Amino acid sequence: MKDFAQLVKDYLKKEKKSESGQGTRKKESKTFSISQEEQEKEFKCDIDHTDFTVWISFKEEPDSRYWEDGFALHGTKCHRCKQSFLSKQCLPNIEKPAYTCVNQCKGCTVAYCHKCFQNGMLSSSGGSKSRRASRRK
Repeated sequence: MKDFAQLVKDYLKKEKKSESGQGTRKKESKTFSISQEEQEKEFKCDIDHTDFTVWISFKEEPDSRYWEDGFALHGTKCHRCKQSFLSKQCLPNIEKPAYTCVNQCKGCTVAYCHKCFQNGMLSSSGGSKSRRASRRK
C-alpha cells in the first residue's frame, strides 16, 4: 500500500494535469482526505492487543470528553462488546476508566471499556488461582 506522502504526490500530479487541460473552464475546488478506514488499513499496530497489561499495551483514559464529537477518540467503540464509550454502560470516569492502545496517538483505534478490560485481564491470567498449601504443622 502507498504511504501518505506518495498519495499526496500522485494527487497533486493529477491535479496539475487536469488544470492544464481545462482551458477556460472554472476551476473546481477539491479537497484531499483519506477516510478513517483507509488510515486503519495503512496503519499496522505492533502491540499485542490480547496482552491486557496497563502501560505496556494499554493506557488508562478516564476522561470521557475524548469520545465526544471533534476529539481524537470520537466514534471509537469497545473492541470486545462494541458499545459506544458515550453509552451509560461504558462511559469512562476516574473510578472506571477506558483503556486505549498505547499506539493510539499513531492511529490505532483499539480500546476497551473498563468491564471488558477487567474480564480480559482475568481470562489472560488463567482465571481463578489455586491456593497455596499451608506450611503450618
